[in-house]
Amino acid sequence: MALMKLSPGDVWEIDGERHYLDRVLEGEFLVLRAIESGQPYQRLTDGGELASPTRQWLEDEFATGAVRKIDPTSTSKAHLLREADADLILNKDPRAIVRQVVLRSLDRMGDYSRSDIGLQSALAVIWNSKPRQLGTHKPPSPSTVRRWLRQRGAVGERPLRTMVSASGRVARRKRLPASVRRRMAAPCSSPRFAAFVL
Repeated sequence: MALMKLSPGDVWEIDGERHYLDRVLEGEFLVLRAIESGQPYQRLTDGGELASPTRQWLEDEFATGAVRKIDPTSTSKAHLLREADADLILNKDPRAIVRQVVLRSLDRMGDYSRSDIGLQSALAVIWNSKPRQLGTHKPPSPSTVRRWLRQRGAVGERPLRTMVSASGRVARRKRLPASVRRRMAAPCSSPRFAAFVL
């Protein structure tokens, strides 16, 4: 089966609310944000937990008619622009503009090495040109910049809304299987371990 074409900015109606596709992450996880609030969409799993939606989940829901893609001509561009208002974004995450300046500057440079030394040199050039948006912010680490380059848009497509940090805004993925978490939460009844509980 051919994969559904997904593009940042696509609008989807889920549970009667419109969401736009912010970006596709590694592992085919999707960042879908509510147009009204900008909050990331979290789906309810069969186990009753919240999880980020995936491409497969969206395709399955679309196939059953539970979600629908909104025709871009029927979506008010002014409404989408209001959601992406720079003041709102910068109130949520003041460092979003730093990420955007760094990535757009690197896009314009074009020819730079992604090694630690290459990125440090490129960042020094950016900071020496003193863009006012950088203010008193310090240059990020090369590993951070490499992650931004992978996850925050593409060359020529670096909208401010993709620069907002998701840290603390989305539920963390559980790293342990549900069976292990249940055993960890269960009270200890073994006399062998009673001494450690006291």
